[in-house]
Amino acid sequence: MTHHRTPLTRGLLIVLALALTAGGCRQEKPRLESGEISRYETRDPRPLPVIYDEFAEQLAQDFAQDMSTIKGREGINSRVTIAFGDIVNKTGNVSSSEFEMIRNSMRTRLTQSEMVQREVRFVENRARMNALIRTETGQTAEVDRIDLDNAWVLNMDVLRASRGRFNEYQAYVRLVDFRTGTILFERQYQSRQVRQR
Repeated sequence: MTHHRTPLTRGLLIVLALALTAGGCRQEKPRLESGEISRYETRDPRPLPVIYDEFAEQLAQDFAQDMSTIKGREGINSRVTIAFGDIVNKTGNVSSSEFEMIRNSMRTRLTQSEMVQREVRFVENRARMNALIRTETGQTAEVDRIDLDNAWVLNMDVLRASRGRFNEYQAYVRLVDFRTGTILFERQYQSRQVRQR
């Protein structure tokens, strides 16, 4: 039996073939604009990288705003030293190095603020600096120790609650007096995310 294709049938087949070809050739953009989210990210249960940037921005703003009123700062004429402490990561699915992005981004923002720079100074990890001194100079000299009476440490705890495709991440940031252990500044931030199928 001979099948005859009408012009309408041939037209539909051509449209279908073109649609399949276009769908097969569709590719992810090689570069996304700042703030854009790829289709791959929406299927991942972890926090979106754009959330880290928003978190760091909010943290820097809160810290800069409260800097002059933080308890324990009164009566100190010199700049206080802030060191980055521990990241306690209890998410179970996110590398701690991703949360370091938040701290580094926050520090970058704060060091660009003249108001904050008048009040505090941030120090690099001491062990890292000592290793660099040995590598570059061959000497065993060490970076000066910080004055514990005028130093704070910034710690971060990150937790996750998960229900099916829903994940809620909570980060607790605490600024602690090095000498007494007193919590001087504390903020809680959260991000809710539903993973797409």
